[in-house]
Formats: sequence, C-alpha cells, structure tokens
Amino acid sequence: MDSILTLKEMAQILKMNERTVLKMAQTGAIPAAKIGSQWRFKRELVDRWLEEAMLGTADRPHGRPVSGRIVLTPVTEMLDARLVKLDLESSIKTEVLDELVQLLAETGHLDSADDFLRKLVDRERLMTTALGDGVAFPHPREPQGSLFERPKIVVGISAPGVDYDSLDGKPVHVLFLICASDDRAHLRILALLTRVIRGTDVVRQLLKAKSTDDVIELFARWDRELLTPTGFMRQTLQQ
Repeated sequence: MDSILTLKEMAQILKMNERTVLKMAQTGAIPAAKIGSQWRFKRELVDRWLEEAMLGTADRPHGRPVSGRIVLTPVTEMLDARLVKLDLESSIKTEVLDELVQLLAETGHLDSADDFLRKLVDRERLMTTALGDGVAFPHPREPQGSLFERPKIVVGISAPGVDYDSLDGKPVHVLFLICASDDRAHLRILALLTRVIRGTDVVRQLLKAKSTDDVIELFARWDRELLTPTGFMRQTLQQ
C-alpha cells in the first residue's frame, strides 16, 4: 500500500468507519494533514502511532507516558477458553458470525445477541473485515460500551476456511471478533493482534491447536514475546 493514505484507506487499516477516522484527524487524535479539502495520512507515522496506542502512550502529550512503567493488557486477559471455537461449523460468513456471537451469549457475556449480530453483518456489508492472509477481524461499526464493560476477543478457527470476501480472495481460517467498549480499547486490541500476526505464523499454529487450552497457551507465549523487553518487540517500557 502507498506510503500516503487516503481517509478511506486509513479507515480500512483501522477497521473503523470513515466518520470516526475523520473526527480523529480533525481533533488531532491521529497524525494527519489536510491537503486542500482532503485528509491524508503518512503510513510511517500511522504505524508509529499504532505502536504508541498499543503501549498506552498515544493519548499522552508527545506520545510519552506520564511516569513509571507502562502496564500493557495481555491478549490473554481478553480471552476466555469458553470464547474459543476450534471447529467452526459453517463456511458462510453470516453463519460463522452467528456462531461467534452465540459463544458470547451462551457464556453470559452478551444479552442482545441478535442485535449485536445485526451490527456485525451491517459492518461487513460496508466493507469486509478480512484483509488477507487467512485472518479476519469482525467488529461492529462503533464500539459497544453499553454491551461490554471490559474488552473481549472471541476466536473462531476453521480448517476448511470461510468464504469471507477477503481482499486477497482467499478463505479465512482464523477470526478474531473484537468486542470493545470504546475507540481506544478497539485500537489497542487491533494493535496487539496486528503485532501477533506480523510476528508469528498465527494461522498455521492455531490450525494445529487440539484444544482451547492450546489456543490460550499459544497466546500466553505470544504475550510474553510481545509484552516483555526480551521479546521480539524489545521496546523500552520505562520512561
């Protein structure tokens, strides 16, 4: 993708609607420049901003933490073995989304299952949340603060693959349903998952999982690699 992004391309990367991204650009919440009447985003600056969002510093002046050690939220704290489905039964997008939503309802994490499913389907009609490499990040157009007090991630795995209208035309094998209460939580989840996907052969390893415990253990290992100074990020976690 080009180093200079349009508003539409930026919305695709962040998996947010264009109005939200526009508002973030207008308020300075995301690095952007207005050229004529159009907003433009530099990919290098956006990537850096996402890294800071993952580290919890994007909302600080000059991207610096207030003080002390930055506490990151491990992916495993947003996972629940009951919210992992190893063998998705359907290969159809809407039916797979329903399977994931039912996991939330059956485990007491969601009351309005039909309403949430409708919001997920509406989001997919606007643009697919499968950007390639066998992975999709389904989510509603807006974070659902009234539904989720704390962020959750639902994981669905399909060995045969799901026909998901992916941008690369290939089936989706792993779905991460993002359940966030606000935009900031959504961005941090997205940044963390993006790091996992970039740094590991996530699809191949998850397809080899024999149990939900195996999935949790994989993410626990990736958390250690991502969130400690000795991992592949090698970020400085102190000011």
